[in-house]
Amino acid sequence: MLTACCSVTNDPLFREFSSWSGPIPAGFGADFVGQMIDLEFQSRNHTVQLERLGHSYYPAYPRVNEEIFEWRHLLSSILDAEERFVMFELGAGYGYWSVAAACALRIKKPTLSFALTAVEAEPTHFQWMVRNFINNGLSPEKHRLIQAAVCGNNGGEEIIFVAGNPHEWYGQAIVGHADYRQPGMPESYTLQVPTINLENLLTGIEWVDYLDMDIQGAELPAIEAGIAAMTRCVRRAFIATHSAVIDQALPEIFYDFGWDATCLYPCQTTSVTPLGEIAFDDGVQCWVNPTLFS
Repeated sequence: MLTACCSVTNDPLFREFSSWSGPIPAGFGADFVGQMIDLEFQSRNHTVQLERLGHSYYPAYPRVNEEIFEWRHLLSSILDAEERFVMFELGAGYGYWSVAAACALRIKKPTLSFALTAVEAEPTHFQWMVRNFINNGLSPEKHRLIQAAVCGNNGGEEIIFVAGNPHEWYGQAIVGHADYRQPGMPESYTLQVPTINLENLLTGIEWVDYLDMDIQGAELPAIEAGIAAMTRCVRRAFIATHSAVIDQALPEIFYDFGWDATCLYPCQTTSVTPLGEIAFDDGVQCWVNPTLFS
């Protein structure tokens, strides 16, 4: 376990993944696994650490913030992968974590095949996700990129979704009525988007090494309806939470199905962690399915 600090430089898990170095094009940033990110995708509030340099680049490991636990869960899943790495990113935005996984695999396990499924409902972010795959040498046709909202209904139905200001905002979500406007964002608007549920997504899937979910408040009904499907085939799950009710309800569901928690930090709080005191906007829940590790 790490002692309280402000860096993961000496963390043995991160040291397994030697930091990428090299040139980056103008107008792009890069992270420590070498993901090239078009700066058009970045909002001023987005916490992913990027270097904005145009020449040779020797990146630092990620800063210690709420996303460090997402990194740890992802990197652990890559270390455990053997014959093939399979990942699902739900509420993917521009596919940051999916592409990060591909780049980390290139560093640590360059011969391992992998399959990525990324689901995003916001139209501009979905287009950026396709671009991000291509920009990083990934063929979208060889993976599953789905434009839909993940929820707990039967799937295939359309729901009302609030969007707007894609450059600055990554909090688009399912809402209750077409007249909804995001507070403080007069340019927001609603649209109808298709839905998909976990049962639909995981049908026919034998094995998922890592499932990353950040679906802006829809995580509780989605997991309530899909926990059996997850338990059947998902090894690790990272869930970003968005309310105190969700923070409290999800552990009951996961524990009832035999999952183990590796970290549980509620949203909108400051918590003491093994890495020191961290302010959490979204909550962080990291789960391991022990039945698939036996």
